Amino acid sequence: MLNEKRKIQNKRKIIISIIFLIIIIGFASAYSKTGIFQKSEIDSRDLATWNYNEKGEILDTNEFAKLGQRDKCWILIHSYTATPQEMAQLSESINAEFDDLVHAVKLSGHGEIPSNLLDKNLDIWYSQVERRFDSFDSVCSEINVVGSSFGSVLALRLAQERNVSNLYILNPFLGKSYEPHKIFPFKTRTKLYSDFFVYKKKDIVGEINFPAGREHHIAYLNMPYAPIKNSLDFIDLTISDLNKVKNSIFIAYSENNEVTGDYSALLISDKVNSEKKVIANYPLSNHVLLMDYDKDTLIRNILFFEIENR
Repeated sequence: MLNEKRKIQNKRKIIISIIFLIIIIGFASAYSKTGIFQKSEIDSRDLATWNYNEKGEILDTNEFAKLGQRDKCWILIHSYTATPQEMAQLSESINAEFDDLVHAVKLSGHGEIPSNLLDKNLDIWYSQVERRFDSFDSVCSEINVVGSSFGSVLALRLAQERNVSNLYILNPFLGKSYEPHKIFPFKTRTKLYSDFFVYKKKDIVGEINFPAGREHHIAYLNMPYAPIKNSLDFIDLTISDLNKVKNSIFIAYSENNEVTGDYSALLISDKVNSEKKVIANYPLSNHVLLMDYDKDTLIRNILFFEIENR
């Protein structure tokens, strides 16, 4: 009888030890990959990595314009944590091909330090790109909009609420398909964990397969979660109004995109009411298409779509 009790006690000790070990490993993993209990360090990696000017801006991250004709103008919107530099090659190609005016916006809080994003969200950034669109609307006959990742949500909203000519959506981020190993759906995880983990410590500057693309890409190494959490309602409304998008649309995605896969691209393609719609897969690339292996092919296809739909 005594031996049985000891066996039960030993089993309990083993189980408790295993549970404790799992908790320790989980905490160590979270500490190494997120900002849990390290909120004050949110800017440290980026300050140590990038070169800054006297205004506290990362060098070569300002918004820019390629001057040209105003029969058709372009607004380019970069991805989350990145900068207008992501749009450099595309803007040059558009301007060279069509002599159109091209403007790459810099979303507020980007190209500085990650903590400057903590109070931002898609509502704030939409007001910014809306002002840019309205300023162009008075001087340009037509306006095209290009959006990458999170920037695609802003581009879609503009198409829902403004008179956008052609719309170009690159690896859009409207959410993620369910991943069983993460237990909770994306939205639930974002709501539960964002305030606790604060930011993600990215292993690389961006999800880019092409080494030279990663080397030249400028984006925060620490990615704040709060702007994503505080943009969920904006994303939901944009999804519910996808049927309002009726202009010509070009949707580019990569089936090997580690951020969203094909989930958002297929959702958009299914829901929009565009008469002219093209969806194209770029399998050699990861998430940041304009910095990856397929970028030249993608740019050629954008130019071809534009030629066909001007």
